[in-house]
Amino acid sequence: GEDVGKKGGVYGASVRLQQKFGSGRVFDTLLDEQAILGMAIGLAHNGFLPIPEIQFLAYVHNAEDQIRGEAASLSFFSNGQYTNPMVVRIAGLAYQKGFGGHFHNDNSVSIFRDIPGVVVACPSSAADAARLLRESIRLAREESRVVIFIEPIALYGTKDLHEPGDGLMMATLDDVNDTAPFGKAALEGDGADLAIVTYGNGA
Repeated sequence: GEDVGKKGGVYGASVRLQQKFGSGRVFDTLLDEQAILGMAIGLAHNGFLPIPEIQFLAYVHNAEDQIRGEAASLSFFSNGQYTNPMVVRIAGLAYQKGFGGHFHNDNSVSIFRDIPGVVVACPSSAADAARLLRESIRLAREESRVVIFIEPIALYGTKDLHEPGDGLMMATLDDVNDTAPFGKAALEGDGADLAIVTYGNGA
């Protein structure tokens, strides 16, 4: 994706990955979302498991048909002969105050909801992010799924949950088999008077 290699991503999500895995696996692309997703489709056709990054959720609209009309539908149109397994990472849902305008502030998660064959994940904590990303990669690798992994920008640098210094938003998950199954809600806290159903940085 754009700036994922040398820079390590706009928010540092891929810092040092290029140093660890090499520029053949972690590399910068053109500033063109259609090209990013088109390249991912080509890589998937050739046996790779691409994890392309779209820098901001608002940018994906330029290339939505690469997901809807190509990646997600190929298995159906080819009667299962071809698939496009991939995990598309997209930063979204919030931004810093006073910067970015409509080019960086977008909450259009619904565009993915109606695409047959697409699975959507959106973590609400560091532990969720690690577990859901592992499960997303497993779904792509083992079931040839197209997964949209939306990363809430507001949570990238968040360490504390209730009060400064509590560190409750941070986590270390060393067990690579520690995953979160899709389609199963998590219960945060308990009570008897009110239930709030939410996801991502709304949690």
